[in-house]
Amino acid sequence: MKKDRRQTSRWRRLGVVALSTAALGGCLQNGNTPPPKPADTRPNVLLIVADDLGYSDIGAFGGEISTPNLGRPLSNVSYGRRWAEVGATPFRLWKGNPTEGGVVVPAIARLPKQIGAKAALTQFTSVTDLAPTLLELAKAPNPGSQHKGKTVNPITGVSLLPALDERGKELRAAGTVIADELHGGRYVRRDNWKISWVTPPAGPGRWELFDLATDRGEITDVASANPQVVSELTAQWDAYVQRVGLILPVWQ
Repeated sequence: MKKDRRQTSRWRRLGVVALSTAALGGCLQNGNTPPPKPADTRPNVLLIVADDLGYSDIGAFGGEISTPNLGRPLSNVSYGRRWAEVGATPFRLWKGNPTEGGVVVPAIARLPKQIGAKAALTQFTSVTDLAPTLLELAKAPNPGSQHKGKTVNPITGVSLLPALDERGKELRAAGTVIADELHGGRYVRRDNWKISWVTPPAGPGRWELFDLATDRGEITDVASANPQVVSELTAQWDAYVQRVGLILPVWQ
């Protein structure tokens, strides 16, 4: 009986996810989109829509929503770790991990008064780039480390506008280092090199190295073949820890 209830719950969760996806797809069909207006009549608005890889009970680990409430108003639903990884295909793992499956999301941006689609933007971008993008659009100064007489943490991102206007523009100089962490998981990226630390049981609990130019799915750890790269990137991690005052969880 217990197994049957678990199976029923699993299928109900998958059904809710499938129906939600179908409903969203219907909203996005081109046939439901009105014809574009002339540029001078379009709203002067920057629209950015990005996925969040799931939230709370929509995540890979489930939550407190009971099976009978699934699919009802205000309910959320998870669909399990392995299905969460399927949702992140072709990347590794899921939200909450420092792997590509946990940090890479699709996003759509529409510039003010833009007419027509542009080519896909394939450069590395970050949520930290949103603030400088909005400041540039608003023609507002970047406050740096001082704002209204107070010391603040400086903005670390870059404006996306150059690449949104003209796809050939490079947003970051070669060799730029990006580091981030969550729940003890961490990564450092420089160009196509990326080291990541995935906490058990999802990962080995040590630094792994991947060449994203040839292995975006992070399948082959090449740390042993590139010790100098690992040393350089772990030094950058140590610098990041000092710069932001990071305190890792006690189990780390």
